[in-house]
Amino acid sequence: MELSKEETRELFRALKILESGEILLGIDIDKQLIGKLIKKLDTNVNKDSKDAVENEVKKLIKECEKQSINKA
Repeated sequence: MELSKEETRELFRALKILESGEILLGIDIDKQLIGKLIKKLDTNVNKDSKDAVENEVKKLIKECEKQSINKA
């Protein structure tokens, strides 16, 4: 199965979000497996896209942490 650039970027994005699953989703994940999958996609995603995804995930984590604090 071959993925388009857009599909690869979105899969990379989803995996990066899953990588932070415990924080963002409250789920336990296999970080080693997710890390391996990210490495496989890494060469097919350009640096700008990777940086944008990293920033998005950081913002999501901050927002989740903020909401957790507000609920306490």
